Amino acid sequence: MKDCVCPLSTRGKSVKDDWRAWLPEAKALVFNQQVHELESSYVMLSVSLDEAIELEQMGQPGKSQQAVGITSGLCRLLTQMLSGLLRALSEHAKHYGTVPNAAPQFSRATGPALGSHEQPAQSCVAIPSAPVPP
Repeated sequence: MKDCVCPLSTRGKSVKDDWRAWLPEAKALVFNQQVHELESSYVMLSVSLDEAIELEQMGQPGKSQQAVGITSGLCRLLTQMLSGLLRALSEHAKHYGTVPNAAPQFSRATGPALGSHEQPAQSCVAIPSAPVPP
């Protein structure tokens, strides 16, 4: 993964522009740390759920229920992390008067917004700094 360090220019014209924009070093470090923590939590939940489903399919409902018992705590951890992140983004937007570019990931009328084959150029996003017009 490339380091995402260079000056953030102005707000992009589209979500794709913001997604592919470089982050200043300090923001890139925070972003990468958050990505790592969220991915780790998601992987633990996913593995636990997969194990519970596999045990159920193998005819071991007792062990499956034990595995499901673990998933509730992992799910709680992931949702708490996501809630905290969303709360921080909301507070940032309120404090700086910014509104991030947004686009639906999928629309039944138009299909995927970026297309399933199209990936971001790097794992960096812009945190828009343009004030919201009155």
